[in-house]
Amino acid sequence: MNAVAVDYLTDPRDRAILGQTPMLMQPLFGALPPLEPHKHRFVAARSGIFLQCSTPTLSVCLRISRTLFDLPYGDLDERVEMVGGRLPRHLYETLRDHATAACPSEWACLVLWDTKRSTYQIVEPDVVSASAGHIRFRNDQHNPDTLVLDLHTHGRMDAYFSATDDASDREGGCYLATVLGRCESSDTITATTRIVVNGLFYPVTWSPWE
Repeated sequence: MNAVAVDYLTDPRDRAILGQTPMLMQPLFGALPPLEPHKHRFVAARSGIFLQCSTPTLSVCLRISRTLFDLPYGDLDERVEMVGGRLPRHLYETLRDHATAACPSEWACLVLWDTKRSTYQIVEPDVVSASAGHIRFRNDQHNPDTLVLDLHTHGRMDAYFSATDDASDREGGCYLATVLGRCESSDTITATTRIVVNGLFYPVTWSPWE
């Protein structure tokens, strides 16, 4: 970033904040510099403020705020790109079967990208404890570069993100998070999904499954 552009930031704490979460302008006549993996930034574009994040498995550009009028900057579109495309339907069916089998207890898994086989894989982490109202599992057994989806169930309860889920997802990373609820049977299961970007949450209104 051009040092002249931030000369007004006389306090080193403000410079540190900008360094961790930079705010850039979407060029009208050029392009933004590449985004480092596992970093995020804000971008002011013509139609609003966007949040961008990139990992080896997931790349997102999300509009988090609209402006009252067009800004004099370049255009930017929302996008979510997964390295292997949308998650296969058969993978969802496998997750659904695990969820119903575990009910009324909660169940959890991670969907990772297998770089050698170029496919998604389901990995069940080591569970510390689980019941009808909670699940705790080790989250240090996978390479964060391969994480695509963090999923857990709510047994017979509705699909929603609890305060405990919020606290867990604020630990960092860029990935999709899904909760499955009403897991009594495959006919009753409901789901809610969001994108997590280093502790920030963005609701998903489309299905990540094929």
